[in-house]
Amino acid sequence: MSLGGRPKEEEGHTPKRVSLDQEACKGLEKISIGERSKFIEKALRPLLKQLDPGESCKFLGLLDRVLDCGISSALSKQDYEKATTLATVADSLAPFRNLCRVSDENNSVQSGKRELGPIERHKNVSCRRIMDLLE
Repeated sequence: MSLGGRPKEEEGHTPKRVSLDQEACKGLEKISIGERSKFIEKALRPLLKQLDPGESCKFLGLLDRVLDCGISSALSKQDYEKATTLATVADSLAPFRNLCRVSDENNSVQSGKRELGPIERHKNVSCRRIMDLLE
């Protein structure tokens, strides 16, 4: 079939060009050409259902808060290696945040912005509790 997309089914289909690593390519090659699009749609559907926006967005928000606390704690202890590692993990969640419609500007882990004043004090108490649970 040409790059015109699959025949009109459900709400229609749009051709997309994507770049995949070798392992993913090898896996898709095991699936017949005519079934690849359906396979990808079925694999993505649960993820989209949970995150566009769905119940898992709340859990993602919790993960962001835990990571933010971990980064703050690591920075206060001048453990820059740990802070960098946690920030890298937080960055890897960006595509999932996009599905939840959580903008990076509103995410202190992503933007690097720190809240000040009474909110910061409350956040520090919450962070200490989270860090105590993790240790």
